[in-house]
Amino acid sequence: MTALQSIAALAAAAGIEPTLATASALAPLAEERRRCRGARDLDAYSRLVERDPTELAALLRLVTVPETWAYRYPASFEWLRGFIAARPGRPFRALSVPCATGTEPLTIAAAALSCGLAPALVTVLAIDASPEAIEAATEARFGSLAVRGGLPPWSAPWLSTDGSGRLHADAVTCACVEFRLGAAPEALRVLPAASFDAVFCRNLAIYLADAPRRAIGEELDRVLAPDGALFLGHAERPSHFGLERGFTGSTPEDPSTFAFMRRAARAVPEAAPIPTLPTKLAHAPRTAPPAPRAGGNHPASAPAPRTALDEARAAADRGHLAHALELAERLRSGGDARIELLELLGTIHMALGNDARAEEVLRQAVYLDPANSEALIQLGVLAERRGDAAMSARYRARAAGGRA
Repeated sequence: MTALQSIAALAAAAGIEPTLATASALAPLAEERRRCRGARDLDAYSRLVERDPTELAALLRLVTVPETWAYRYPASFEWLRGFIAARPGRPFRALSVPCATGTEPLTIAAAALSCGLAPALVTVLAIDASPEAIEAATEARFGSLAVRGGLPPWSAPWLSTDGSGRLHADAVTCACVEFRLGAAPEALRVLPAASFDAVFCRNLAIYLADAPRRAIGEELDRVLAPDGALFLGHAERPSHFGLERGFTGSTPEDPSTFAFMRRAARAVPEAAPIPTLPTKLAHAPRTAPPAPRAGGNHPASAPAPRTALDEARAAADRGHLAHALELAERLRSGGDARIELLELLGTIHMALGNDARAEEVLRQAVYLDPANSEALIQLGVLAERRGDAAMSARYRARAAGGRA
């Protein structure tokens, strides 16, 4: 067995998804860690990984691409605000795992505060297996890609950007979040049952084999309150965690929320008017806790009109791939070259088995955004499918290097 084969075996035993735990896929990542640790060659590095679990963990963190940015999947946070507002006066407890460098838990806290909850009622527990990520999150050190596409107006004053466009977290927001070092599922087993109103576990299942996904799913199900909401990534469903029978989409008419609730909890209001905070709070001192608007009912804002891209994405999520492709190609032929459209087209073509076409549009997405990790990972999968292990490894290495 070669050094890389030995490392690949350890990665597979640790639960990494099989196509990501091959010797060819791990080669550039192992070489990066070898240089970092000063090992003489890959044989020496392989022996280091075998005897040092912390080094194996460091290597596997490169595989999972812990990318994060503020308000990723914006529809999720709009839905979350409605969910919180439907439970007036109740404390809000959320879990973010893995939390990477901290933008997700901070945006969760900001969304809760924007609904008028007092800071003392907002608690977000953020867990990640990377000591470096937890250190950066605790110190509120954000990368240059932590803000993409701006922040929603209601985010201020809890989250904002400085003059250079970098993310700034208000002290009140930071105080609502506890960062903790740990890995799922082990770090979840010490948490009390039914202790979180919202659980965010995004873009983890795609990197794991079936057994560890299901082990994590059991813990996510256990710690989520009976009427709580589970938030997953764009390519994930409860079934990936073995939870297909217990959960359903929170808003079937808008699957872009990527939010799921227990089937028995469907009677819980799915949306509610968002309390409008007093205008003067926009200029209040950052240390002043926000207060909910006094008074009676607040009319719900009208839902944003669904765009053609939304329609195509919704059709794809419902499994209507031919219709989704027709809608997306119509946009493309009309001159729409948005990265979101190219990503969607790539996903649809992959699902239909049109690998050559998928690779074409995903390459265009990467041309427009060289650090687009999602497109790079999909290109890596496509390269693996056609037997080009070296190219697959290069795509995955680029994805690992592009995190925020």
